[in-house]
Amino acid sequence: MSAALWYAASAVAVAALVVAAVVVFSHQASRTDGVGPTTPDKPGAGVAYAATFMQPPLHVELPSWTKHANEDQQGTAVVIEEQPGCANATNPCPDDADLKLRLLTLRYFYRVGEPTILQNPSYSEVVAAWEAMGTLGFASILDESSVTVGGRPATVMSLEVLREAPGSIACPFKEMPADGCPGVSAGRAVRMAVVDQAEVGLPPAFFYLSMNGDAPDRADRFAEFDAMLDTVAFD
Repeated sequence: MSAALWYAASAVAVAALVVAAVVVFSHQASRTDGVGPTTPDKPGAGVAYAATFMQPPLHVELPSWTKHANEDQQGTAVVIEEQPGCANATNPCPDDADLKLRLLTLRYFYRVGEPTILQNPSYSEVVAAWEAMGTLGFASILDESSVTVGGRPATVMSLEVLREAPGSIACPFKEMPADGCPGVSAGRAVRMAVVDQAEVGLPPAFFYLSMNGDAPDRADRFAEFDAMLDTVAFD
């Protein structure tokens, strides 16, 4: 082999090794879902967050993946997501960018099967609406429990969504149609919590995490969500 050919072959081999190393590193460095193993947050890894737009305002430690995610806050709600605009039937999320977290004061939403919006719902109305998703075939409810969040009564559920339900999460304004408001999306896994705020005369606080239904790290992400709820402190 000539010297020129030897140097060319060596350069190709080195380039291939560099590309392989970059791919391996990117997989190992994944903070959330996707290729390769994942682990839940370690104690103290959360992101301090002040939701001053909610009523009442609250402080909470969000999961560490939110540090690198997109944030869109409007009115009394925020959505923090790895890839904006995905998570519906026409635009599913990629496996390594499918996490979405919502925090909001729940003033308006549509119950499945109901044509009119529900305004300033009570805690029991919200819980009943989410339980109805199971009985009406919109979701499979995997578990439901009564807990305390920020010193207030709350209900936590895990679901696998079977059918689209526009407006079932929340609407920013009472004039909006259901198809203009966020709702559960088929094929998504959900962990949610609704917090009773009747003692302070306010609608429920709502926390909502969703991801691809086949996400391999679902249990870890749900555990992070529950750990987040433990840090909620209402002002």
